[in-house]
Amino acid sequence: MKNGVFVSANTVFDNLHIGYLVFMRFVMSAKEYLSRVRLLTVEIRADKARLKELDESIGWIKAIDYSKERIQTSGDNVDLSGKVAELVELQNIVAAEMSKLQREKQRIISEIRQLGNADYITLLTMRYVECARWEKIAVDMGLTLRRVYQLHGDALQAFRVSA
Repeated sequence: MKNGVFVSANTVFDNLHIGYLVFMRFVMSAKEYLSRVRLLTVEIRADKARLKELDESIGWIKAIDYSKERIQTSGDNVDLSGKVAELVELQNIVAAEMSKLQREKQRIISEIRQLGNADYITLLTMRYVECARWEKIAVDMGLTLRRVYQLHGDALQAFRVSA
């Protein structure tokens, strides 16, 4: 209860999480801090690939027709309920990760925009929020790869100073 008003567990968690992120912003390097969104994106991609694999494996499982004569087979018995439970659990994990990713992206975008330099904002957003490769960033910004690396170093330094 806060000022006579009940505060939900999610609100408390979000406030603790924000405090933790502010602390981490000062402890981590700018690159480590920004890379968390890239890492979360990679984790979600891996989980989605696992979801697809599970979904396809469940699709191959055929229902048993008990009206037909039972024939003993030596094939593997697949526990459909276990596969479905695993699929549902993984779907819930992916949904939670995607929600977390959206919050992280919004927060990092707002921090990047505070830099006030269009090139820094473009480069850091493309690299850490959109997960673009260096070559794509260079082409899109009309710069050489070497200049992108230099600009990246400058942008990280400016991002760290702005903290």
